[in-house]
Amino acid sequence: MNTQNTGFVTQVMYEGSCALTKRWNLAIHLIINVLSTAILAASNYCMQSLVAPSREEVDKYHAQKRRLDIGVPSIRNLSAVGRYRTVLWFVLLITATPFHLL
Repeated sequence: MNTQNTGFVTQVMYEGSCALTKRWNLAIHLIINVLSTAILAASNYCMQSLVAPSREEVDKYHAQKRRLDIGVPSIRNLSAVGRYRTVLWFVLLITATPFHLL
């Protein structure tokens, strides 16, 4: 069904009831939104857990007259929690950002 010679060919992907298509569209979008919200919430929880300092880390920093944030998500704590937890935190940041944006 190419009416102009543009080099593109159109194909019908689905031919059927508009009402059924609208219901499927709604259901699929609801599932996508629920899953993305769950993934975002889980990622946020894990990021907060990774950046939370342990009792030993708090004692060590307080002995050095330095402070850590406790009870709030804080990027400042990344220097205190160790390389492994910091790398995991950044991996979660990079993978969760598309869910924030989309």
